[in-house]
Amino acid sequence: LLKLAKQGIRDLTELQQKALGRQWPL
Repeated sequence: LLKLAKQGIRDLTELQQKALGRQWPL
């Protein structure tokens, strides 16, 4: 269960980074 939660958090942060990348392309 803990491993699953960590995987979900990692996916969320990855999506956030992609969203930020679209908003502020470096």
